Amino acid sequence: MISSLKLAAAFFTHPKRTGAIVQSSDKLCDAMLDDVDWAKVRCVIELGPGTGVLTEKIKALVSSNCLFLVIEKNEDLAKSLQYLYHFLIQSP
Repeated sequence: MISSLKLAAAFFTHPKRTGAIVQSSDKLCDAMLDDVDWAKVRCVIELGPGTGVLTEKIKALVSSNCLFLVIEKNEDLAKSLQYLYHFLIQSP
């Protein structure tokens, strides 16, 4: 997981482009994902994964035939996510 400090730094550097100052809690992530029938999901697009808290949970829930697209505009956060999750590709 990426440091909360990295997310806070991103927020203070670009507050209009960073949606949160702190990571989502496990309880919040679970609440957002609980009602999804993951066996039927074929595509997930996560916009602004930040530190990857929700990304990690989604990755564990999706099937191997599900397209999982993660889009992060902050270059520092994107590089950290790419390092953690080798399936991520950053493009200019």
